[in-house]
Amino acid sequence: MSQKPATVTGLCLVVVSVWLSAPRWVPSLLAYGPSTSLPKGWYVRAFPTRPLRVGDLVVLDVPASMQGYVPTDVRHPRLLKQVAALGGMTACWGIEAMTVRGTQGWYPFHPLAPAIRHDLGCWVLGPEELVLVGHHVRSFDSRYMGPISTALVQWRALPVWTWLGEERERNGTHAHRR
Repeated sequence: MSQKPATVTGLCLVVVSVWLSAPRWVPSLLAYGPSTSLPKGWYVRAFPTRPLRVGDLVVLDVPASMQGYVPTDVRHPRLLKQVAALGGMTACWGIEAMTVRGTQGWYPFHPLAPAIRHDLGCWVLGPEELVLVGHHVRSFDSRYMGPISTALVQWRALPVWTWLGEERERNGTHAHRR
């Protein structure tokens, strides 16, 4: 057996055994991202903690406005999203996309997305608000739900082992930078 498959297999066994043997503390250190909102894979809690920045990945509790869209059989219902805007920044919701002033972020709406949309217009985010997005145009995030409370953020995440989702590989659909 070559070195690389053995290493990958060993890493998988360690991750699975840790996950199964310590269900109480693992959710506070390790998260699996199964959706195509961001690259699928494993993310770890970032230490030391520091104030959030635009571009950070975060693990957060599911906002009440999104709970009806999360499968009921999920053991630890949390979301993994990227910070697009923080308190004091201006986020705008238009006909085709959500934008963040002062950045190159342009996040289009999916043409078949549910009719749930944040009100049109621009808002300066309060000190306890942030805008979260996924890379995929179908990511259910602040594009549709508006600003989210910083109190829901559990921790900042770093990718450990990730890969592109099948649909992203097939058609390259993702949020755009202008």
